Amino acid sequence: MKGIYRISIGSSVYFGRSVNLHRRKLEHLRFLRQGIHFNKKLQHSYDKHGRVSFFVMFQCDEDDLEFFEQLVIDTLPNCNVSDASVGASSGKNHPMYGKVGAMRGRKGSLHPT
Repeated sequence: MKGIYRISIGSSVYFGRSVNLHRRKLEHLRFLRQGIHFNKKLQHSYDKHGRVSFFVMFQCDEDDLEFFEQLVIDTLPNCNVSDASVGASSGKNHPMYGKVGAMRGRKGSLHPT
């Protein structure tokens, strides 16, 4: 199953994409349990809380994975290493690019200060 997923540990939230969601879940869990996860914030939360929630947000075609991952990272609070982790120009040639701009325009209302 291909799609976009969310990992939640305590207050830390991480988003990702995979062409094999089950395998990716097992990889994240293995890295966290071994204390070698590449995302230090997520690893710290796991070390502190221990409980992991892996949630498939939605399924999509493989060609759309990168676009939708970046959309989620850009619009929802997260502990992903960098907003540019997928690529600063991700999605620009995608037919739904206009929706990214619309979502970015509402970003302030999603993250009140």
